[in-house]
Amino acid sequence: MLLLLHKLEVLESIERPVDEHDTRSWNLDSIRHLISPRVEVAICSTPIGSSAGVDRVIWPLNRHGQYSVKSGYHFSRNLTNQSNVGRPSASRMVDKKIWKVIWHSKTLPKIRHFLWRAVRNSVATKANLASRRIPCSSICPICEVNSETVEHALLTCPWVVGVWFGSPLGYVGDRQQVTSLDRWILSLISLPGSSKNEVNRVVTMMSFIMWSIWKARCKAIFEHKPPDPGMVIQDARNSWTDFLSSIPRVGAINSDAEGDSEVVRSTIWQVPPAPYLKLNVDAAWFSSSGHTGIGIIIRDHQGEFKSGKICRTTSISAVDAEARAVIEGLSFAANQGYSHICVESDSKPLINCCLGKITKGAWELYPSLGRIQELKSNFTSVRWEWVPREANAVADAAAAFAIRGMGTEVWVDRPPSSLVHVLSRDGLPCPP
Repeated sequence: MLLLLHKLEVLESIERPVDEHDTRSWNLDSIRHLISPRVEVAICSTPIGSSAGVDRVIWPLNRHGQYSVKSGYHFSRNLTNQSNVGRPSASRMVDKKIWKVIWHSKTLPKIRHFLWRAVRNSVATKANLASRRIPCSSICPICEVNSETVEHALLTCPWVVGVWFGSPLGYVGDRQQVTSLDRWILSLISLPGSSKNEVNRVVTMMSFIMWSIWKARCKAIFEHKPPDPGMVIQDARNSWTDFLSSIPRVGAINSDAEGDSEVVRSTIWQVPPAPYLKLNVDAAWFSSSGHTGIGIIIRDHQGEFKSGKICRTTSISAVDAEARAVIEGLSFAANQGYSHICVESDSKPLINCCLGKITKGAWELYPSLGRIQELKSNFTSVRWEWVPREANAVADAAAAFAIRGMGTEVWVDRPPSSLVHVLSRDGLPCPP
């Protein structure tokens, strides 16, 4: 307890700025001889919040900083698991690649959850119900021959085999080769020569087919409607077609507040509407040291280079580095006297927070978000836009230069020669 109080006193003493002006920096002069360089870097990487804000209690085990029963349950469960380390277990481990495929699949959330339950053998098949001592037969109620396991219900039941063969996947089922659902999925997505887009397409179709099979199976049991493979194939096809057509197309705009907008752009940099200047920011971050390189590029509505800056700092995470890049960019633009700014970044979580969705962001960003809100008052209008990294190539290159170089560089009217070729790739004018 005494050690904890001592640490709190130390933090209170070093949080005060170096002088009477608020420099938002840590004063380490009085304790530098007591701490290691690694601890010094960690302290300097911690952002200082606004003194005008109100302190509040944060639940650190939740990304949003708010306690939930789910996060408390997982914390308690992890403590229990740690106490059981070293004890033998009979459960079979599922390849982590399977979970990644399921949770990143382009399908409906309810279908992702169904796939997760199916792979964990937590679906209410007859065999699972019987194994839990529920008074029922484990025999499949449709074919009335084999035990209704998850694999049987979704892959090897005679009527299901016809669904897979007649689907666009054209899969020919073999009961002897299907040992478990997760291994079957792994073999399906591990075909040699398959690109990432092809794998995503296969997983999407597979998920909707399995969901349609399960719905038809449930109707056969509870509504006494014999399953029709042709109808199941058509239902799955219609479902995934409707789902893919509902995905927002490139160029869609989502507005959350007056003057704020998030634009999902193409991979080519776009000029801002007059009278806005576009502020592209990016950060390069080393997780081992916390060193961060920041790149800032400002161009006008004709695509002409106005000014730019690179600098180095330290950050505690990748998204914190992106937030610091926005802070540096807004400060730089304010010092240049600009009034209408369109901030563009390839960090979607940060842009969502800047659009007002702070509660959905990481609690570690709250101090930086408060500073960003303060800097917004320096401008007549600020717009926020998210773009893919390809459309933020110039700021990305500048950040890479910053983390490899030393000190701060500011360019006015003319960028360095090392960035000219990157600017040229945007197909827009830039100084020779």
